[in-house]
Amino acid sequence: MPRELFITILFSISASGGGPAPYLVSAADEVVLLDLNYNSARFSLMAAELDVLIFADMNSEPMNHFLGYNRIAKIQALFWGNPITSGNENIDFFISADRMENPFLTKNSNRHSPYSEQLVLLDGQGIWYSEPNGLISSSYSVEMQNKIMQSSTKLTLADFGILNHLPGTTLYLCAQSLFKLHPLFDDVVFDILRKHEKSVIVFTKGRRPAWTEKLIDRMKKNPKFTEQLFSRIIFIDRVNR
Repeated sequence: MPRELFITILFSISASGGGPAPYLVSAADEVVLLDLNYNSARFSLMAAELDVLIFADMNSEPMNHFLGYNRIAKIQALFWGNPITSGNENIDFFISADRMENPFLTKNSNRHSPYSEQLVLLDGQGIWYSEPNGLISSSYSVEMQNKIMQSSTKLTLADFGILNHLPGTTLYLCAQSLFKLHPLFDDVVFDILRKHEKSVIVFTKGRRPAWTEKLIDRMKKNPKFTEQLFSRIIFIDRVNR
């Protein structure tokens, strides 16, 4: 719909007081900073007399989560900041994308919907990424950083500490945060390694070393993971976003 039909207000909750990102500010007609007092934040939202209220996320930040249990606007929607239903009767729509949902679960009329909200599917992946800006992680050596910056050709896996263990090796990259990996996912990793002998699974190290250590310790204690299988699991350094 034409932008001129709407006044877009960005409500930002910031514990650090730093405020929202500049690109968000530039996209809004007005910015309202909410403090961490629940009643104050709720009053500010109610006073705006909103027609539509969209939550970017409800499961990562407690203020957002509890504010969502209020009927503040006529229409209330939730983006997939966490890809799971809110289960909240005050949230009318869940905004996702067709490439991110299982069509058997979301389009099969014979099955109960996994969402308490009405599901809205955007085309494609439903998210946009900017072009890499050339920044290289400081966790790499100076020599490695220079090589990446100066290289005009495609780098090899060895440049990132990944060596093909077998001819024709297939790499499976799991770029998820390690603390989010459920113990049941260990069985998925095991099955891939067992069924596909020429495979290597690559994880990015946790932002905190303890996360990586705990996952490694958990997997090594799993009797399914032999030393040979575990040798095909690689943890690489994180890179700058």
